[in-house]
Amino acid sequence: VVRLRGLAARCGHAPGLEQVTHNHAVAHHLLPVAVHPLSGAVFHVDFREVKMTEKLEADIQLKFVGESRAVKELGGILVKNISSVKVRCLPQYLVHEIEVDLGPLGEFGNAIHVADVRVPEGIELLVNPREVVATVTAPREEEAAPAPAEVDLAAIKTVGEEKKAAK
Repeated sequence: VVRLRGLAARCGHAPGLEQVTHNHAVAHHLLPVAVHPLSGAVFHVDFREVKMTEKLEADIQLKFVGESRAVKELGGILVKNISSVKVRCLPQYLVHEIEVDLGPLGEFGNAIHVADVRVPEGIELLVNPREVVATVTAPREEEAAPAPAEVDLAAIKTVGEEKKAAK
Protein backbone atom coordinates (compact mmCIF):
# COMPACT_ATOMS: atom_id res chain seq x y z
CA VAL A 1 0.00 0.00 0.00
CA VAL A 2 1.43 3.36 -1.02
CA ARG A 3 0.76 6.24 1.35
CA LEU A 4 -0.01 9.02 -1.10
CA ARG A 5 0.37 11.92 1.33
CA GLY A 6 3.96 10.92 2.16
CA LEU A 7 4.64 10.19 -1.48
CA ALA A 8 3.32 13.60 -2.51
CA ALA A 9 5.56 15.30 0.04
CA ARG A 10 8.65 13.49 -1.21
CA CYS A 11 8.31 13.75 -4.95
CA GLY A 12 6.88 15.49 -7.95
CA HIS A 13 8.17 12.71 -10.17
CA ALA A 14 9.02 9.31 -8.80
CA PRO A 15 10.70 6.69 -10.88
CA GLY A 16 10.60 3.05 -9.97
CA LEU A 17 7.08 2.68 -8.60
CA GLU A 18 6.07 -0.86 -9.29
CA GLN A 19 2.64 -2.40 -9.30
CA VAL A 20 2.26 -6.15 -9.23
CA THR A 21 -0.90 -7.39 -10.89
CA HIS A 22 -1.57 -11.05 -11.64
CA ASN A 23 2.11 -11.91 -10.98
CA HIS A 24 3.18 -9.35 -13.58
CA ALA A 25 5.22 -6.30 -12.50
CA VAL A 26 4.51 -2.99 -14.21
CA ALA A 27 6.70 0.11 -13.70
CA HIS A 28 5.00 3.47 -13.33
CA HIS A 29 6.16 7.05 -13.50
CA LEU A 30 4.36 9.27 -10.99
CA LEU A 31 3.36 12.59 -12.51
CA PRO A 32 2.91 15.67 -10.28
CA VAL A 33 0.54 15.05 -7.38
CA ALA A 34 -2.27 17.55 -6.80
CA VAL A 35 -2.62 18.47 -3.13
CA HIS A 36 -5.41 20.58 -1.62
CA PRO A 37 -3.84 23.92 -0.55
CA LEU A 38 -5.63 24.13 2.80
CA SER A 39 -6.07 20.58 4.02
CA GLY A 40 -2.99 19.05 2.40
CA ALA A 41 -5.10 16.10 1.23
CA VAL A 42 -4.10 14.44 -2.02
CA PHE A 43 -6.97 14.83 -4.48
CA HIS A 44 -5.42 13.78 -7.78
CA VAL A 45 -2.59 11.48 -8.85
CA ASP A 46 -1.54 10.53 -12.37
CA PHE A 47 0.48 7.43 -13.08
CA ARG A 48 1.99 6.73 -16.47
CA GLU A 49 3.09 3.23 -17.34
CA VAL A 50 6.67 3.27 -18.61
CA LYS A 51 8.95 0.77 -20.25
CA MET A 52 12.23 0.60 -18.40
CA THR A 53 14.13 0.21 -21.69
CA GLU A 54 12.69 3.33 -23.38
CA LYS A 55 13.84 6.88 -22.70
CA LEU A 56 11.26 9.38 -21.53
CA GLU A 57 11.20 13.17 -21.49
CA ALA A 58 10.47 15.15 -18.35
CA ASP A 59 10.89 18.59 -16.80
CA ILE A 60 13.25 18.56 -13.82
CA GLN A 61 13.30 21.36 -11.24
CA LEU A 62 16.57 23.22 -10.62
CA LYS A 63 17.67 23.60 -7.00
CA PHE A 64 20.01 26.55 -6.45
CA VAL A 65 22.66 25.78 -3.81
CA GLY A 66 25.63 27.62 -2.36
CA GLU A 67 26.21 31.33 -2.17
CA SER A 68 27.30 33.85 -4.73
CA ARG A 69 30.08 36.18 -3.57
CA ALA A 70 28.60 38.94 -5.75
CA VAL A 71 25.31 38.67 -3.85
CA LYS A 72 26.72 38.15 -0.36
CA GLU A 73 29.60 40.62 -0.35
CA LEU A 74 28.78 43.10 -3.13
CA GLY A 75 25.02 43.35 -2.60
CA GLY A 76 24.15 42.07 -6.07
CA ILE A 77 20.78 40.76 -7.13
CA LEU A 78 20.50 37.08 -8.10
CA VAL A 79 18.43 36.65 -11.25
CA LYS A 80 17.15 33.11 -11.90
CA ASN A 81 16.19 32.92 -15.56
CA ILE A 82 14.90 29.34 -15.56
CA SER A 83 13.62 27.10 -12.79
CA SER A 84 13.45 23.77 -14.63
CA VAL A 85 15.02 21.99 -17.60
CA LYS A 86 13.66 19.45 -20.06
CA VAL A 87 15.61 16.16 -20.03
CA ARG A 88 15.60 12.76 -21.69
CA CYS A 89 16.64 9.61 -19.85
CA LEU A 90 15.74 6.06 -18.96
CA PRO A 91 13.22 5.92 -16.10
CA GLN A 92 15.76 4.60 -13.58
CA TYR A 93 17.94 7.73 -14.07
CA LEU A 94 15.11 10.23 -13.52
CA VAL A 95 15.71 12.51 -10.53
CA HIS A 96 13.45 14.95 -8.71
CA GLU A 97 15.82 17.95 -9.00
CA ILE A 98 19.20 19.01 -10.37
CA GLU A 99 21.46 21.17 -8.21
CA VAL A 100 22.98 24.37 -9.59
CA ASP A 101 25.98 25.72 -7.64
CA LEU A 102 25.89 29.52 -7.32
CA GLY A 103 29.55 29.69 -6.21
CA PRO A 104 30.91 30.70 -9.65
CA LEU A 105 28.87 33.93 -9.57
CA GLY A 106 31.66 36.00 -8.02
CA GLU A 107 31.21 39.30 -9.86
CA PHE A 108 28.42 41.32 -11.42
CA GLY A 109 27.65 40.08 -14.91
CA ASN A 110 28.89 36.51 -14.27
CA ALA A 111 26.40 33.92 -15.52
CA ILE A 112 25.76 30.21 -15.24
CA HIS A 113 24.65 28.67 -18.52
CA VAL A 114 22.87 25.36 -19.11
CA ALA A 115 26.20 23.95 -20.35
CA ASP A 116 27.70 24.70 -16.89
CA VAL A 117 25.08 22.66 -15.00
CA ARG A 118 26.29 19.25 -13.85
CA VAL A 119 23.66 16.64 -14.61
CA PRO A 120 23.62 13.15 -13.13
CA GLU A 121 24.81 10.24 -15.24
CA GLY A 122 22.32 8.96 -17.78
CA ILE A 123 20.47 12.28 -18.18
CA GLU A 124 20.56 14.28 -21.41
CA LEU A 125 19.57 17.97 -21.35
CA LEU A 126 17.19 19.02 -24.13
CA VAL A 127 17.60 22.79 -23.77
CA ASN A 128 19.97 25.23 -25.47
CA PRO A 129 23.37 24.91 -23.73
CA ARG A 130 23.95 28.67 -24.13
CA GLU A 131 20.76 29.59 -22.26
CA VAL A 132 21.45 31.54 -19.06
CA VAL A 133 20.29 29.75 -15.90
CA ALA A 134 21.28 32.44 -13.38
CA THR A 135 23.25 35.67 -13.25
CA VAL A 136 24.02 38.46 -10.79
CA THR A 137 23.29 42.10 -11.55
CA ALA A 138 24.42 45.21 -9.72
CA PRO A 139 21.81 46.78 -7.46
CA ARG A 140 20.09 49.77 -8.96
CA GLU A 141 20.65 53.03 -7.17
CA GLU A 142 17.66 55.24 -6.82
CA GLU A 143 18.14 58.72 -8.18
CA ALA A 144 18.01 61.29 -5.42
CA ALA A 145 15.08 63.64 -5.74
CA PRO A 146 16.13 67.21 -6.42
CA ALA A 147 16.27 69.37 -3.31
CA PRO A 148 13.24 71.61 -2.97
CA ALA A 149 13.80 75.24 -3.78
CA GLU A 150 14.13 77.68 -0.88
CA VAL A 151 10.82 79.38 -0.16
CA ASP A 152 10.48 82.69 1.67
CA LEU A 153 7.54 81.98 3.95
CA ALA A 154 7.13 85.69 4.79
CA ALA A 155 6.36 86.39 1.13
CA ILE A 156 3.42 83.98 1.13
CA LYS A 157 0.13 85.70 1.84
CA THR A 158 -3.01 84.06 3.08
CA VAL A 159 -6.37 84.50 1.34
CA GLY A 160 -7.47 86.88 4.10
CA GLU A 161 -4.37 89.06 3.68
CA GLU A 162 -4.91 89.20 -0.08
CA LYS A 163 -8.54 90.32 0.38
CA LYS A 164 -7.46 93.12 2.80
CA ALA A 165 -4.80 94.27 0.35
CA ALA A 166 -7.34 94.31 -2.48
CA LYS A 167 -9.72 96.70 -0.61
